[in-house]
Amino acid sequence: MDKVKIALKKIFRSYIWLFVLLFALDVLSKWLVVGALKSEGNSIEVIKDFFYITLSFNTGSAFSLGAGNMAMRIVFIVISWLMSIGISFYYIRHYKKEDLWMNAVYAMLLAGALGNLIDRTFYWEETVGFTGVIDFLQFYIFGKNANPFATFNIADASLVVGVAIAIIVVIIRLIKEKMKESAEEQARKDKIVEDSKDEDNHN
Repeated sequence: MDKVKIALKKIFRSYIWLFVLLFALDVLSKWLVVGALKSEGNSIEVIKDFFYITLSFNTGSAFSLGAGNMAMRIVFIVISWLMSIGISFYYIRHYKKEDLWMNAVYAMLLAGALGNLIDRTFYWEETVGFTGVIDFLQFYIFGKNANPFATFNIADASLVVGVAIAIIVVIIRLIKEKMKESAEEQARKDKIVEDSKDEDNHN
């Protein structure tokens, strides 16, 4: 029983479960939307003038950069593969350290990278009837009459949140390290002053 508890604790602290959950949610949600909406541009209103489920096929990168350009899509596929391999490498090396925040970051980044990698690599008109990354979460910040803020998917959200958490964690740790160094430096100065007083008293 103790071995089972230890194993479960390690799995939890590695955040492998978070990677599996986000990756599965991304793939499943994309195909549910494709099955429900059928054609690109079809939409379901969730919150009027703010949030819609709108089917979109993105052949570019974030914010449709390079969309419609076959050469750029191939470049993005190569980049996606390299990024996924790199994140996997660091995740495998890092997760045993039980750094909870960074393990969560790696899990989110890997889920996001692999989620969109599958779309870019394997979803073509000849194989699935459409081409590109499936996007469907659409937000209008300034109302329906304005252009949408973005149309994205769970993989995109995982990447953005993962990067945001990584930046915050790094900044906080740098601040803590700086504060620790300052405290140690002050302690050294105090020690020197204290030692100097002791010498004066002896004299």
